[in-house]
Amino acid sequence: MSSNYKTESDLFRSNFEHIKHKRIVIYGIGRYTATLMPEIPDFNVVGFMDRDQDKIGTLIYGLPILKKEDAEAKADLVIINTVESYWKTIFARIQDIQLPVYYRNGRRASLEYNHNEKLNYWEVSYDELARKTKEYDIVSFDIFDTLFMRKTYLPKDNWDLIEEIIRFEWGENVGFREAREQAACSAKNGYSTLDEIYVELANILNWSEEKADRAKKIELELEWKILVPRDDLILLCKELITMGKEVFFVSDMYLPAEWIFEALKRAKVKCDLKNIWVSCEKKAGKFDGSLWKLYQEQLLKGKKALHIGDNQYSDIANAVKYGITPFYIMSGRDMLAVSSLSKIQPYICSRSESKIMGLIIQKIADSPFALNQSKGKIWFQTPEDFGYCVYGPVINSFLTWLIQRGKCDKINQLIFMARDGYFLNEDYKFFVNEVLKERGPYPKARYLLTSRRIAMVAASGDEDGFEELISFPFNGTFKEYMSIRFGMNDVKEEEYINLPMELTKVRNLVEPFLTQMKENISAERQEYLEYLNSCDIKENSAFVDTWFYGNTQYYLNKAVGSNLIGYYFAVNLSAENRCSKKNKMVPCFQKENDLKAEDCQLLRKALVTEGLLTAPYGMISSVMADGTFKCLEMKENQKRFDIKEKINAGIKNFIKDFWECTFSGEVYYVKPNELFVDKLFGCWLEGGCGLSDLIRDSFWSDNVMVQKREFKIFE
Repeated sequence: MSSNYKTESDLFRSNFEHIKHKRIVIYGIGRYTATLMPEIPDFNVVGFMDRDQDKIGTLIYGLPILKKEDAEAKADLVIINTVESYWKTIFARIQDIQLPVYYRNGRRASLEYNHNEKLNYWEVSYDELARKTKEYDIVSFDIFDTLFMRKTYLPKDNWDLIEEIIRFEWGENVGFREAREQAACSAKNGYSTLDEIYVELANILNWSEEKADRAKKIELELEWKILVPRDDLILLCKELITMGKEVFFVSDMYLPAEWIFEALKRAKVKCDLKNIWVSCEKKAGKFDGSLWKLYQEQLLKGKKALHIGDNQYSDIANAVKYGITPFYIMSGRDMLAVSSLSKIQPYICSRSESKIMGLIIQKIADSPFALNQSKGKIWFQTPEDFGYCVYGPVINSFLTWLIQRGKCDKINQLIFMARDGYFLNEDYKFFVNEVLKERGPYPKARYLLTSRRIAMVAASGDEDGFEELISFPFNGTFKEYMSIRFGMNDVKEEEYINLPMELTKVRNLVEPFLTQMKENISAERQEYLEYLNSCDIKENSAFVDTWFYGNTQYYLNKAVGSNLIGYYFAVNLSAENRCSKKNKMVPCFQKENDLKAEDCQLLRKALVTEGLLTAPYGMISSVMADGTFKCLEMKENQKRFDIKEKINAGIKNFIKDFWECTFSGEVYYVKPNELFVDKLFGCWLEGGCGLSDLIRDSFWSDNVMVQKREFKIFE
């Protein structure tokens, strides 16, 4: 074991020697634990905890990975044994555990985890950094999380993606992440090259050299896929080189200098290979100061040096020890931790969640100064960015869930119901045809021309159905009611009505028009039933809608005499809902025991989603047998439909990016993470972001079936 790792284990022993006899659960199964466990055989460690719930019940170092309840039953305390920057995130994740929790430095865990508008970092700017670089003879940059970022939340989450590829393409489940971590710890002395790591990995997994080389190639290809330049720092780097400034690149990294040289070249940074210093080649590291010592001895020689990096210890504290002035910039991950979206951090646990948040971070924190002017508040200025970050995860998760759920239910056709299904239908086809490349077979998509009104008309073949059409809630004038509900535009009565409270009053008002009303409805019903008959709605079809009671599904099933399943964002499954008794309805973003979706964040902010998922026309009022249809007048949502299209373009870009770093696009192996996505949506809409006037002004609430009046959602 290297002396650095031995120092860590000695400190751990010093901090916890007095309680080593107690039953200890260690949170974290990464490098810190891999190097610790061989050094503390006399400690009473009874198990581990980890953010990845899929690993619960598996063994590592001969001990189980426990869920929280099992840890409470089997242990006396928990020690968080990871890199310090994750401590508060982890404690926030398990803060309600009924055990004392300690950090590996011996301190009792505590939580101070909020958006900090007074953070000193917010006063830093790109211009200040650019000015400062002019004062120094040599400027160096850290590489990862400084000049470049990845599309995953944690760097080691890449290894989870490789594990997915190996499981899917090779048909093997080898626990790659743990083996890769162990190999990095075992190979050499903390300064291992990627080649050295894979030699050790082959020994651990009993792989041939050829097989290890295949896996190494996958890792290198994945690194290219998920690498994103931070444009303003790349720009600064180029300007300094153009000015003739000595610029170096200094990284604790197992990738070779040639690889980093190629990454810089792709970012159009022209540099000398000799100016790239990586720990695996220099056999010295920033983390223990040895690389800075070499840097000082070989390069400084009386020159003033500035280093720009994101690690408070390796890039900042250790640089100072060797006469190098540091300039701290935040990684995207650290920016999230102090941003208006910080509440989501403890819930980022699985590989899919890592990809979701990695994509969002590279969008909101592409510059280390992106949040400084707003003091950490995330602002969406463009509809595309709003769609990408806020609704991209929602729609991506829902479409993935639809395919997976459809396979379980043997569904061959998904019927997206107008108008909420307009974009969903478009996005589903984009997902299947352009992203997944039709690897299926997946259910076919059909966009069904319908509305609550026309579905009620279709189901009004008996007296009860017609009576329901009359009594369904409405607020407005009687003239509006007769026009919207029954297509009668020659009624003059302007008296205000409120249904169902004033049902008796309305019955008296409609009495003179009943014959004409029934004739209109009967004709419309016949046309619409012929249209439905042409839509090939069979038993292996499923309706797709957003929420909540399932009335449209209920009416359509009644109209065509079927009992098709319905897939929803969220739905009322309580006994009080007649639709849940008559029809099978399955929700996506809803806990199993939450029958009324009371904890569903998407449902709580349902008006926002309804304002987005519209079509470029007003409510469908009637549909002819040949599929031609009539609509009521366009409302504000439709008048601003170009903004909704831009939001949906952002959604599509998120879907594409998510699946580009997913192995082979095999949809059945990816968890949609519906509850995490719902929580993330809640964090966004409960103060996690601000919206430009362009976005805010495009969201209106309209429900013409109930009232003609509309209103802005974001006042």
